[in-house]
Formats: sequence, C-alpha cells, structure tokens
Amino acid sequence: MGNSFEERALSRRTRATRSSGRNPLLVFLPMLFPIGATIWFFLQDEETRRGMLERVPEGAGGRALDAGIGFSVLVGLAWIVLPVTYHGHRWSRRGLEWCLTRPVGQRILLAPAILVLGLTTVVFGALFAVDALCVLVAFLGTLCLGAWIVEPSLFGGKEGLLGLFGG
Repeated sequence: MGNSFEERALSRRTRATRSSGRNPLLVFLPMLFPIGATIWFFLQDEETRRGMLERVPEGAGGRALDAGIGFSVLVGLAWIVLPVTYHGHRWSRRGLEWCLTRPVGQRILLAPAILVLGLTTVVFGALFAVDALCVLVAFLGTLCLGAWIVEPSLFGGKEGLLGLFGG
C-alpha cells in the first residue's frame, strides 16, 4: 500500500507550504491608484481643483456613502457569513456521518446527537442557500448604488439610502 496516512499527510503539508505563484507587486498595485490620484489632485493649482469639485453632482457624497454601505454588506456576507455557513454544514454533516457509522448499540446512545446533527445540517444548508442568494442581491445592489453616484435621477432622484444619508 503506497498511500498510507503518513504519505497523505506529508503530501497535504507539502501542498500547503508551496508558493501560490502570485507576484506581491500585483497585489499592492491596485492600492497605489487611489494614493496617486489623491497626490495628483492636491498637486493641481487651486482653480483646477475648485473646477473639478464643482463638476461633482449634488449629493454625490451621500450616494457614495450608500454604495460603501452596500459594498460592506457584500463583503461581510461573502467573506464571513458564507464560509461560516458552508463549514457549519460540512462539519455537522461529517459528524452525522460519523454517528451513523457506529455500531447499533452506540447509535442508540447517540440518537440525541444524531437528531441535533441532522437538524443543524438542514439549518446550515438552508442558511448557506439563503446567504448565497443574499450575496447576489447585495452585488446587484452595490452595482446599482455605484451607478446612482454618477446619475442621481436613476431611482427617481431620491437622495440617500432610504433618505437617511442624503445630502
């Protein structure tokens, strides 16, 4: 048998320590654009800066805040809630499978745990599906709010998210 537990663990460890092949410059390059744009803006003379600021539509700050809130919701759902529900479903399913592979006498004693693990598997699966749908809705909402920054009359001219942050 050439595929022992130690060999599998070693190959898993080797895979985990391998370099991902990503260039660190490509990770930090997008961060340089806003910094460079800010420096460029403040290096302009006062008349040019004032002319640029006058061309910004009225209430764009409130709409940008709304888009930022929408993006924060999207990030929270996609990077926090979605992995938690996925792994909760996976771990409860693995626990349920372990309980169901025990001998009959142990399964009788594990009946309450089997019931709880079965329910948590169903609940986490449903939450994962609902969260995946919420991620799609938050993505579309963030796109609409981003377009709303540039075109204020896009949604009937109402200022701010539910009129709370309008300006």
